[in-house]
Amino acid sequence: METGERVDGLPDRTAETFAAWLRAHPGVETVGRDRGGAYAEAVRTAAPETVQVADRFHIWRNLWDAVERCVLAHRGCLAEPPPEDNADPGEPHGVPDGSDGPVHLPPELAGRRAVKRRQGHAAVHALLDKGVGISAIAEARRLDRKTVRRYAKAARPQDMATEPARRGTGTSPRVVDISDN
Repeated sequence: METGERVDGLPDRTAETFAAWLRAHPGVETVGRDRGGAYAEAVRTAAPETVQVADRFHIWRNLWDAVERCVLAHRGCLAEPPPEDNADPGEPHGVPDGSDGPVHLPPELAGRRAVKRRQGHAAVHALLDKGVGISAIAEARRLDRKTVRRYAKAARPQDMATEPARRGTGTSPRVVDISDN
């Protein structure tokens, strides 16, 4: 780590290959890895004393994913926004002055993911209304058919909850899972 040089490269991303490498290189103290379960399992079986760590990017990414899942899971707890009026779009609307009620952000402040979800939902429903099939929409929009089905099933973009991340089983409490980018 002090030299900043890469230690080795593996021919594939399987747990077996990495476990064999760990067994051939005893004394490894720390493994920095992504959220992939294969590497975690390899370290747990071949070198259980080795500490698994994540870099700052992946720790923040884990936090982001956890917060997003929590917010989406509790979306139903939030009250529906009041009907839109002709208020100035730059001003908070639907809340009387001095009120402690919720402030609804204008669309340009809602975030890129929300905007992308609304646009995708509108595009898929426009094509569905024209009688275009799921597979044709997926091909035309360069989306997976499952994604198109999720858009099609949702009456509104807000109704599209993301699926929780799949987790491996039997993770050690000292393991920090990180994403693969």
